[in-house]
Amino acid sequence: MAAVSIPQISLPRASTISSRARFSILRQAPATSPAQFASRTQSQFLKGETMLLSTGSFFNNPNQGGGGGGGSDPYFANVVLLLGFEGSDGATSTTDESPSAHSFTFNGNSQLDTAQAAFGVSSCLFDGTGDYLSTPDHADWLLSSANSDTFTIEFWIRAHGNVSNQRVMGQAPAVGNWSWDINSSFSTGSGTGDVSFRYTSNGSTATVLTSASMSLDAWHYIAVSKNSAGKIRLWRDGTLDVSNTPANSAMFNSTGAFEIGRNFATANLNGWMDEIRITKGVCRYDTDESITVPTAAFPRS
Repeated sequence: MAAVSIPQISLPRASTISSRARFSILRQAPATSPAQFASRTQSQFLKGETMLLSTGSFFNNPNQGGGGGGGSDPYFANVVLLLGFEGSDGATSTTDESPSAHSFTFNGNSQLDTAQAAFGVSSCLFDGTGDYLSTPDHADWLLSSANSDTFTIEFWIRAHGNVSNQRVMGQAPAVGNWSWDINSSFSTGSGTGDVSFRYTSNGSTATVLTSASMSLDAWHYIAVSKNSAGKIRLWRDGTLDVSNTPANSAMFNSTGAFEIGRNFATANLNGWMDEIRITKGVCRYDTDESITVPTAAFPRS
């Protein structure tokens, strides 16, 4: 498989690194599965390939650390949700491994499924009819109460149902009490769709950012970030699809439950989700360039 071409980077001096030190090479992978790593020695690097340290820290990356691929997360204290959905097939409970340790209720037939996983052995399955996870209202879910507030939302999704308006997650029990949500929409018969991030400042009228096309029955990595200047960006599989700097990026303080797999008490998700991470108070990706797609589960510390 051909290496990904990138601008030339400078390596540390030979005196500071062993010639047999091991690194990981980020290689292109099919869209049907998360990107994979191939371990190589320094002497085996090919010109134009992307190199990163085994700790998961990237050369010349101001946002290093906290991605999948090893190492610890320097912003772990700011993580308010971290769901890996690891467990036995058919299980109806999961653990929020963030410092907040939120407790979720599995509703309908939502369950862990070992048939699909972005990472690990299982993910969370939603059949599109009455399935969702819920947890009560909490200050963690108000991601932005002012233009200068920052956050990052990341998750893996594998949509299966070819229908429009499948709710992914958010705090949106009803119009008038709507803070933010993420929605996926697939045109009937097309096999392709998109993901949208939506938020309101008044509980009713939404600002919407929508991704480019993505396919059904394939794992996709989605990231949404907001920086201190109020700029919101949405990446799909590492590619920046859309950005916007609205005049008001403060969110309405909803009193509703936070739900995964539905919002507005309807439009349930048909598909799988894995590795959900929400970081409040940190813009992990403050760039208009592509970002690196995680190659392993997010750090747990």
